[in-house]
Amino acid sequence: DLASVSTRADRDDGGWIVNGTKIWTSNAHTNDWFICLLRTTPLEADSNKREGLSQVLIDLHNTDGLELSPIPFLNGEHHFNEVSFTDVFVPDENIVGQAGMGWNQNTTEMAYERGGPDRWLSPFSTVEQLLRETQGTDIGERATELFGELTARWWSMRNLSLSVARLIDDGEAPSIESSLVKEMGTRFEIEVIEKLVELVDHQLTPESESLFQRLLAQCVLTGPGNTIRGGTIEILRSVASKGLQGLPA
Repeated sequence: DLASVSTRADRDDGGWIVNGTKIWTSNAHTNDWFICLLRTTPLEADSNKREGLSQVLIDLHNTDGLELSPIPFLNGEHHFNEVSFTDVFVPDENIVGQAGMGWNQNTTEMAYERGGPDRWLSPFSTVEQLLRETQGTDIGERATELFGELTARWWSMRNLSLSVARLIDDGEAPSIESSLVKEMGTRFEIEVIEKLVELVDHQLTPESESLFQRLLAQCVLTGPGNTIRGGTIEILRSVASKGLQGLPA
């Protein structure tokens, strides 16, 4: 529940003092800056938890009191991090947009992230490599049939993403539409991986001489993470259902 964020920023002379943690921070160990959603107004028992949140820009390399902890994948790769703040000072000019409007800004930005093609195209290069390596073989014929089926669905997903992009271009914030695209795209990605595993029907290893098998092994290891990034399937369904009923997400 993003609105329940407890990492806080308390007012200080010329800025804010930040304490707390931010988890699942992508590439914090390689980036120079990142945007963090913080609570800048204390949450009262009877207040709306979506209010009093702000986005701030924080220097990842030249900030006292900031610590990064890696969250490795099952295969040992490092993408996610937990960022801890202990009395971190952030100047006023690092507030992104308007203080207290962080929830609205964040949900609008999520439409860009959830509606994009990277939410359903992840296994595409793996399927391409399968076709290259199996051309002219028995499994190649089945791979071609599978590619035809998947291409039709990829084309449908592409049109859905384009519809979200058009709404954004028109100045709208399509949170419902983008949530549905991401929910369908995530399930489709997992289905593609399962179909490929069923097709090859043998033990996969990241050390295989076959580039296709290495790519597929990577998909199997990292695929579950696709259901988390940008919001879990359950969260996306909740956002869409509440939005369709006119309720706050």
